[in-house]
Amino acid sequence: MADSVATIREQAREVNALVENAEAIVETVSEDAGVGRVDLSTVAAESADHVAETFDATVTTDLPERAPAAANDAVQSVVNNLAENALEHNDADDPRVELAVTNCDESVRLRVADNGPGIADSRKPEHFEPNDGSRHGGGLHLMETLVESYGGEVRVEDSDAGGTAFVVELPRCDSDFL
Repeated sequence: MADSVATIREQAREVNALVENAEAIVETVSEDAGVGRVDLSTVAAESADHVAETFDATVTTDLPERAPAAANDAVQSVVNNLAENALEHNDADDPRVELAVTNCDESVRLRVADNGPGIADSRKPEHFEPNDGSRHGGGLHLMETLVESYGGEVRVEDSDAGGTAFVVELPRCDSDFL
């Protein structure tokens, strides 16, 4: 009985987090973004913990102590989407994903790289297009929309591990106010 109660509580916390995240996404895409300073290192660490608990995979991070980016709470869904996709579409015997954050002069860079099958160069651009009935596109299209609403950009490239890497550049935000 105690296990059932603990499971229900955990599921309720997850649903509550999804609702809060959905509210942040709606505000962001409706141009009422409320963009401020978000520590991308903290967001990436939370996402790494989440996917490590959810997937049977190796999850590593390379994170600076802090990485102040211009974003809002919906950036968590961006990072989660990329990390989850890296593992959901990974057919390696030992699936691995690395979340790395780098402070640059004008931006903060997130790189989510995997050791999966990779994406052919000719197919990389279409992964951001919403395609009804497709296995890809919807979440990545929303993620791209959120990143662009922060004044950032996203690209897909090959991973050093042989798979795919998604790279998100967000404006650096060293002040509390924009």
